[in-house]
Amino acid sequence: MKKKILLFLISFFILFQFKSSANDKIVFIDMDLLIKKSIAGIKIKKDLEELQSKKNKYFEKLSKQLRKQEDDLIAKKNLMEQNEFNKQVTELKKKIVEFQDERKKFSEEIQNKKIKYLSNFVEEIHPILIEYSEANTLSLIVDKKNVVLGNNNLDITNDILVIIDKKIKSVKLD
Repeated sequence: MKKKILLFLISFFILFQFKSSANDKIVFIDMDLLIKKSIAGIKIKKDLEELQSKKNKYFEKLSKQLRKQEDDLIAKKNLMEQNEFNKQVTELKKKIVEFQDERKKFSEEIQNKKIKYLSNFVEEIHPILIEYSEANTLSLIVDKKNVVLGNNNLDITNDILVIIDKKIKSVKLD
């Protein structure tokens, strides 16, 4: 008899726990899509591409100058003393190394700016997600890339995209 009562109580608590879990509302959102399609996300991408384009033009110009210096040096090789030629070759190599370092440094700067922009964007989205979650009594919002299988009715990406486009027009880089 005690075993039956104990079994009944355990079953009751387990069923009660499953019932409360079934009432939890879990949805998912595609953060990558928000970044790609929102007004602020598009502006971030455009700003980074413009910066990279300007710097690439500068690097292309500098690269042509270095190639011209190299060609001029090769053309003058037979007209110069060996010591003078070696000295100019060393100087040119130094300029090339500096050029490569500057290009690498710029690439790292662009990557860091992209990370910072996206981090600031996510920070600005966070309060919107909290507000949406509270208004719709959501228990959990999961990024779509972490969902194996889910009903499309649980995808709130488009709803959030509309709200983000109304509230966030651009993202500042601190």
